[in-house]
Amino acid sequence: MGRRLNSQSPQLDLKAASWLPAYLVGMGVIVYLSDFGPMSNPIFPLWWDIVAVGIFSAIIYYWALAVALPAERIEAMIGDVVLPEEECMGAADEPMACAGDPSSREDEPLARDV
Repeated sequence: MGRRLNSQSPQLDLKAASWLPAYLVGMGVIVYLSDFGPMSNPIFPLWWDIVAVGIFSAIIYYWALAVALPAERIEAMIGDVVLPEEECMGAADEPMACAGDPSSREDEPLARDV
C-alpha cells in the first residue's frame, strides 16, 4: 500500500454543496434555451440570456449562503489539516519516518541537479 499524504480524512458536508448540481444544471438549461444553444428560435434572445443568468445566479448565491458551513467550523477543519512536512518534522527522532518522501533524501541528486 502507498503512503497517504494525510492521515486524517476530511469530513464531507454534502448539504453545504447542495446548490452546486442545481447551478450546473440550471446554467446548462439557460445556455440551451439561449442564442448559444441549438434552437433556431431561442426562448432567451441575446441580452435576455444575460438577465436570466443574473437572476438565476442571485437565487443560487443566496441558497449557497443559506446552506454554507459556519466560519468557525471551516476554521476548525483547516486547523485539523496536517501537512506532510509537519509530519516529517514531528518524527525527526526516527530517521526512516519520511523515507518515502523524496525531499528527505539529501544524499541523492534531484532530477534538476543532474
